[in-house]
Amino acid sequence: MTSVKVILDKNNEGVEHICNGRYTEAKKAFKMTLVYLTLFHERLRAREQQQFLEQQQCPDEEVKSCETTSLDFPIIIETRPIPDSTDPTSLSHTLYMYRNVLFAHMDPTAKLQVLMTERNSACITALVTFNLSVVFHYKSDLDDYDSVSNQLKVLRFYKKAWEALRIDASVTLEHHSYRDIVVLGILNNMGALFHELSKYKKAWYCFKSLKNVLSSDSESVKAVPPEIRDGMLMNVLFFEERYENMQALSWS
Repeated sequence: MTSVKVILDKNNEGVEHICNGRYTEAKKAFKMTLVYLTLFHERLRAREQQQFLEQQQCPDEEVKSCETTSLDFPIIIETRPIPDSTDPTSLSHTLYMYRNVLFAHMDPTAKLQVLMTERNSACITALVTFNLSVVFHYKSDLDDYDSVSNQLKVLRFYKKAWEALRIDASVTLEHHSYRDIVVLGILNNMGALFHELSKYKKAWYCFKSLKNVLSSDSESVKAVPPEIRDGMLMNVLFFEERYENMQALSWS
C-alpha cells in the first residue's frame, strides 16, 4: 500500500513549485497526488474484500491479530503563501483573496511509514484538492484572465474541494484544525468569485458563513494571522454595507 509520506511528499512538491511561481509544475504535482489517492482507494477496496474473506476463516482466538490497529492522526498542516499574482487593475483586487496553499508532513512522533487509511486519505484528498483550486485561481490572476468561463472553472474546483472536505468530515468525526483553514479559504474565495460574476446572493451566503466561522471559538480560527483575518472581515463588511439592508436588490 502507498504510504502517507510518499503522498505528502508529492503534495509538498507542488507547494514548493507554486510558492516559487512554477504553475505548470505545481499543477502536475497536485494532479499526480490525486492519482496516487485514486490508486489507494482502488487498492483499499480490494484489501477490504480480501480481509473480509480472511476474517470468515479467522478462529476466535486469532481475531485480534486480524484486526487493524487504530492510529492517532499523524499529519501536521502548515500554510505557505504564494506570490501576489494579480495586476492592480484586476477584478481580484475588489475583494481580499486567500492566497495560501497547504504543506503537510508527518508528525515527528509518528512512524514515518504509516500506511494510508480511509481516515487520513480523506484529509489529504481535501487539502490537495484545495491546493489545486488555489493553483487554478492563481493562474487565472497571473494571466489576468477574468473571463466568465475561466471563473466558473475555478469555482468548480473550489466546489470539488468543498465536497472532499464534506467526505473527510463524514469519515473522521473528530475536529481537526486543517478543516478550519480549508473552510475559510474556500468560503472567502468562492464569495469573491461569485461577486465578480455578479451572483450576489451566492456571494452573500458565502460571506455570512465565513463570518460565522471567523466568530467561532476554534483555536485554529483564532490562530489565523491578523492580516488574513482582517482581509476576510473586510469582505464581510463590504457585503454588509452594500447589500444586507437593500431589500429591493434583485439577487441573482
